[in-house]
Amino acid sequence: MNKKFVIGIVALLLLVFLFEYRMPRHFVWEPTYSQRDPQPFGCMVFDSVLAASMPQGYSVTRQTLWQMQHDSTFMAQRHGIVILLGEQAMGETVRKQLFKMAEAGNIVLVGTATYEFADTLGIHQQWNSQISTPLIPTNSVKRGHLKCFADGDFKDTQLTAFSQLVNYVFYTYTVEEADSDQMPTKPHTPLVAFKDYDESAYSYVAATFPVGKGELILLTAPLLMTNYGMLDDDIRIVIGRLMNRMRHLPVVRTEAYLGGTAQTEESPFYVLLQRPPLRWALYLTVLTILLLMVFTARRRQRVIPVVTPPQNGNLEFVKLIGTLYWQEGDHRGLVEKKLLYTAEEIRRLTGLDIMDPQAGKETEQQLARLTGIAVDELHYILNNVREATTGRHVVDEHEMKTHIDSLDNILTKLS
Repeated sequence: MNKKFVIGIVALLLLVFLFEYRMPRHFVWEPTYSQRDPQPFGCMVFDSVLAASMPQGYSVTRQTLWQMQHDSTFMAQRHGIVILLGEQAMGETVRKQLFKMAEAGNIVLVGTATYEFADTLGIHQQWNSQISTPLIPTNSVKRGHLKCFADGDFKDTQLTAFSQLVNYVFYTYTVEEADSDQMPTKPHTPLVAFKDYDESAYSYVAATFPVGKGELILLTAPLLMTNYGMLDDDIRIVIGRLMNRMRHLPVVRTEAYLGGTAQTEESPFYVLLQRPPLRWALYLTVLTILLLMVFTARRRQRVIPVVTPPQNGNLEFVKLIGTLYWQEGDHRGLVEKKLLYTAEEIRRLTGLDIMDPQAGKETEQQLARLTGIAVDELHYILNNVREATTGRHVVDEHEMKTHIDSLDNILTKLS
């Protein structure tokens, strides 16, 4: 009876796995732009193809633009830099760093649907599509038309792409069209244009702006620069046109500004959670472990005796030693002990050794900067305390308290 039951369970599991294996693949249409994401809007395929095709090399980093500006590798040679942000806003600090990198001679390509360049470049964005992303594979969605510019003319006029990949386009202002609330668009070169299947006019989705010694390429459709775009025959040509502008430079794509969704694949259970059979197997395993822990704990419960924690006698010991010095009238000894304690605390917190006669002046200057005490005042305090510990004169009670208060003031300001 048990043998038949086991055989039935195994056969049922095999049928479940076979059924799940034959089911259509479920894609996750969440834009992540992550190097490790194989889903349509990740960048695993995108990065691997560019790494194999860019003449001067291609890599992915987590460095921010600020770190690149202070990296000797980027300072020694011009680079092509790719940043894919999606719907995430850049912020004023990142925009300033973009212009600094371009002014230094780098070519920076920014793919973002949230443009914030109206007050710097004079470009504005507008909504283009109201079709939700998961509808891409359906037959009811029509493809719009893409055009690439080269030498001022349209090239590759037969290129197409789904409209939901281009949610935003940007438009420009001439000097005559600009008013008090708008500035005319800075000189630029259009690179890619798009129009829906039911529209007559094209709108820009990519253009390059000369900035200093380099270029700033703006792309309003970052979803084109993903695995989906790289595997689409038409969009792949657009990617090639854009990347061709930095073919003479080593190219780096940074993921420093991606949101939290780009790191979901970092979980050790990522593969298990992506497939229903493995996901349910993981859930059942965790549930079984929890049940075993509960029943095992019930059988092995024991009364835990209350253990009195040992008392800390260090404070009492210090008070005792101080009382002995006080009763003996050894004020100089108390000042010396306080100086040694202060020197050890300063060495622990800052690494500075105020007892080292070779580095006295430099040490005092550094300690003055950390504590905010004037250098002359700090030098005067330390010299008086050291003089009191030499035994050349009798230290009375008032002088002892003055020296100890001065050393406490240094530690208080340092902490």
